[in-house]
Amino acid sequence: MEKPAVIKGTLRTAKGTKRVEVPANWNAGRIALTVYQVAIITGMGVSTVWRRVKLDPEFSRPRVLSPQRTVWFSDEVAEWMNRAPVDFGKGEAFRDTVWRSFTNPRYREELLDYCIRTGVIKPERVEHFLNDIERYRFGSSPS
Repeated sequence: MEKPAVIKGTLRTAKGTKRVEVPANWNAGRIALTVYQVAIITGMGVSTVWRRVKLDPEFSRPRVLSPQRTVWFSDEVAEWMNRAPVDFGKGEAFRDTVWRSFTNPRYREELLDYCIRTGVIKPERVEHFLNDIERYRFGSSPS
């Protein structure tokens, strides 16, 4: 039996590092995600995810299953990511790295194709995204 494909990531926590696996098809339906999986998907840290919950009314709302178990629904996270501006907040270093990759013609097409295929960018938002990249490339801040 073949194992399902996963996206693997590592997060720094107060207790060290935590390895996290997210189903590769996380945005294909409605599945429950932990805060660590949401952090990997959005490119934010765990504390930034909680800060978004507290301060951003547009951010996906978590559901409390029990006192120690909180989950987000994958379809709501994907919907927020498609509505959100390209800059997700405190992840400036991550954003800058991705944006630099987009400004390099060698990687742009492949990276854009990957983002569309995985659901990070909706096809109808590509033009908006590329305009943000061009503004970033020439020194003005992203919208």
